Amino acid sequence: MLIYFHETVSELKRLNEYAQRLQQKFEQGREAEDLLLDAESLDERLRDVIERLPDPEFSGNSRRHLWWMTKELKKGNVSACKNDIHDLVINDIPGTIAALEKWAKELSFLDEALRVSVVRLIRDRQFDSAIRKAFLLLTERLRTTYSLPADKDGEELVNLIFGRATGFHLSLDDSKRQAYRNLMSGLYGVVRNKFAHGDHEPSIAELEAAISSVNLCLQLIEELKVVQ
Repeated sequence: MLIYFHETVSELKRLNEYAQRLQQKFEQGREAEDLLLDAESLDERLRDVIERLPDPEFSGNSRRHLWWMTKELKKGNVSACKNDIHDLVINDIPGTIAALEKWAKELSFLDEALRVSVVRLIRDRQFDSAIRKAFLLLTERLRTTYSLPADKDGEELVNLIFGRATGFHLSLDDSKRQAYRNLMSGLYGVVRNKFAHGDHEPSIAELEAAISSVNLCLQLIEELKVVQ
């Protein structure tokens, strides 16, 4: 999630620099044919980033301004789209960056209950506590979803759901059920247990991997609710 965020913000900043150079060409009175080449390149690159955003609404009016600018430049009408490049540089691209930064700060890409559980701990840099809290939530979600006893935990809990003798998800073939078991059991054994006793201070990379993995499992649990 951090890699995705930083790479996307960096690309948006590069595109805003590109848009600023295009705006300068407008101000220099360049011909529509010259401007169109840059406008089409900006359109293609920026739309590619917009398609990868967590929420399309983060892009504001970028797509409308890009569409209008290329449309008018193809007709040779430079004056009709000067405001569009201005809005892209001053409002749209910076606004997209701000929306993405807000999204990352609030961890809004996480399962809502997970986000509420860990956001304060992460902001206080209590990374080990955040990881333990995340696994407590995963454990409780598994117990609740499958109506299993409160004393079941970790690999034992996962085996009750995805093991060979399970009564759940019988429509799944054995290899897929085993894959779910291996994923979740492995996370408990390798990741959860490493931080269970608070004697290891996780790095940001370990925090990211742990929280993202738990988030993925929570999503899979929701998807599996429709699988008998």
